[in-house]
Amino acid sequence: MEISIVFVPVLLAVLRVSSAAVAMGLGPCPEQKKPGEKWYPSDCQECTCHGGSWTCESCGTGQLHYDPGNCYVENTHGKKFPDCCLPDVRCRGKPGFDKSRLLYDVNKDNEATLNDAPITSC
Repeated sequence: MEISIVFVPVLLAVLRVSSAAVAMGLGPCPEQKKPGEKWYPSDCQECTCHGGSWTCESCGTGQLHYDPGNCYVENTHGKKFPDCCLPDVRCRGKPGFDKSRLLYDVNKDNEATLNDAPITSC
């Protein structure tokens, strides 16, 4: 029974960390934050005060695969963690789709032409 009690929290911690980057600090929480209080310091992070320590989570890394002839990436800056971690891929047929944002366009004869789409960071 002892193994299962220890194993479950460790497994959950590994699963949680696998989708994000985590930083930990010992000592009092910054800016006199109270235990349980959360704050959002910058660029898609969420920090939590635990009393004698604190943690900050941010996005992990990954690859984004999409068809640049049919989709483009809309940045998610300004959204709170974790919604800011995943870029919004806009494809033909999705509400708010803007054809001028495509990197290139494919016509009915399957010929590609480059667009003057702005390059933005995610």
